[in-house]
Amino acid sequence: SVTKWQGDSSLAYPKKNYKLKLYSDSDATTKLKITPFAGWKADNEFILKASYNDATFGPNLINSQLFEEITANRQNINSNLAAADTFATVKGLPVTVSINGSPAGLYTFNTTKDLYNMDDTNNNHIVVSGSTWCDATAFKTDTALLDGTDFEIIQNSGDNADTKTKFNRLMQFINSSTDTDFVANIEKYLSLTSVYDYMAFMMMIQGEDNLGKNMSFATYDGLKWNMTAYDLDTAWSMKYDGTSLTDPNTNLFGFHDNKLFLRVSNLFKANFKNRYNQLRTSTMTASSIIEKFENWYLSIGQENLDSDKAIWNSPSYKVTSLDQIRRDVPLRLNAVDNQISKL
Repeated sequence: SVTKWQGDSSLAYPKKNYKLKLYSDSDATTKLKITPFAGWKADNEFILKASYNDATFGPNLINSQLFEEITANRQNINSNLAAADTFATVKGLPVTVSINGSPAGLYTFNTTKDLYNMDDTNNNHIVVSGSTWCDATAFKTDTALLDGTDFEIIQNSGDNADTKTKFNRLMQFINSSTDTDFVANIEKYLSLTSVYDYMAFMMMIQGEDNLGKNMSFATYDGLKWNMTAYDLDTAWSMKYDGTSLTDPNTNLFGFHDNKLFLRVSNLFKANFKNRYNQLRTSTMTASSIIEKFENWYLSIGQENLDSDKAIWNSPSYKVTSLDQIRRDVPLRLNAVDNQISKL
């Protein structure tokens, strides 16, 4: 196997994420695909996520489960996206890890970003993700470089210039179209229902790290894009580095000045609010979310949490817990209910 550190800002933490690539030969040329848990698809790449910035270890995976349910119940979902494993969301399970015989604490064993049901021979199957905060990822420019300084290409089989042309078609439409053109033609460029779901979900979970950076877009025809959710651990009042909590009443309906979200919320306000209300009475109720976290804690076991704390004692152990989740989930949802009613 080939094992490397994984992540960007998380590389500064003492407890590292790892990316595992499995091969059947010592030269690492023949992929070894395994099914690590029942119900998973066979693959040769996985992530060991350290979650140093969140002592609950749960938000990334539980939020992914929630967005999977939201996507599954979306009308007019793209057929390729519908056929993707867990509707193109990450899944994982808690595991304990030892490195060279020494206990390394709790991790989650996760799937990678390769989860979109893409055909490697089809040049129109593309995934792009926001990698920084900048004007391009706020859709305030007609073009993006897609070189990691604004967006990055997660998956494509064609050349990068072709991918850039296809994504910049979307960029230019969002930034420069008139309101009349935007309303009449957005569905030629972007799945509106996927945008409603993404916006509503990020407001509810307080996913402010996903309103420019970390946005993901997938297309299967090179023309119409679908929003998907990835990297969902900064949520439910947790600050990105796990050192403190943020106010669950924070109003994010300025969308960090993201032009796409501002235009959709202004020009399709009634549809957006209707979809929000649908989600709040189905997948996104406080009781169902809290139940997912409670079951997650049961799957980890207190002794494993205590062991990880003894090894790493990350700052997040001082600020987050199951009790904090139980407290802040209803506070956050009620706050957003009030905020969206005033749009």
